[in-house]
Amino acid sequence: MIEPTRSTSAAKAGQASARVAIAIRSGHPSDALLIADFIARENNRPADVDEIECLLGAAPSVVAFSAGELVGVIYSRRFAPDMLEWRNSLVAAAHRRTGVGTMLVQAMEQRTREAGYRAAIGVNCWMHVGTTKQAASAARAFWRAMGWSIIFATDGSAVLAKHF
Repeated sequence: MIEPTRSTSAAKAGQASARVAIAIRSGHPSDALLIADFIARENNRPADVDEIECLLGAAPSVVAFSAGELVGVIYSRRFAPDMLEWRNSLVAAAHRRTGVGTMLVQAMEQRTREAGYRAAIGVNCWMHVGTTKQAASAARAFWRAMGWSIIFATDGSAVLAKHF
């Protein structure tokens, strides 16, 4: 089921301000190939379609669409009986800093709570192919602004968590 469409400002440096309709819904196993292609395109690395399909069928997830195109995703796996690990969260480069990520996180947090989970963790790492320290730093700032805390970090990775 698609949630009511939300609008977000897509203004970026050098571009005119525009209103873009974003539809957010729960992910479904049938979305796995679309998500894997999205990850490969946006992150320049392969994704395991079978693993994504399995995770989409087993734990909360959300997908965001604009004009029929996938522009964001968060999917998870059960980490403990009362905790989820958010395995992947990704917004298309053209839709970053427009509110899509915030809408995805809010929707995913709601689904996480509704499924009975009390907390979630995630990892941010600049050491993945296609990622930079600058991008990882921006992502960590986003997660902190969303109320998540860094609970452990190395030079390359940060484990973030949020209690619901």
